[in-house]
Amino acid sequence: MSQPAISQHLAVLRGAGLVVDRRVGRNVFYRARPEGLGPLIDWIDRYEGFWRAHLRSLGNLLAEGAGQDGGAGVGRGDALDHRGL
Repeated sequence: MSQPAISQHLAVLRGAGLVVDRRVGRNVFYRARPEGLGPLIDWIDRYEGFWRAHLRSLGNLLAEGAGQDGGAGVGRGDALDHRGL
């Protein structure tokens, strides 16, 4: 990876608040800033319950469907063949 590419990536990380820099002469030292991940963690927390509930409902629906057709269907591919072959 080239030095300009690294500099560009570090600039993006700095802009996102994920790293801070400290200049000493011609050198720039970067330090990770984990608290910059706070907005991402908040977003994940907000949607975690939503997705857990919906995936649980989907799992229940698929389990009910598998019980109704004797276990064939979703997961084995036979339910996808609408021609009855």
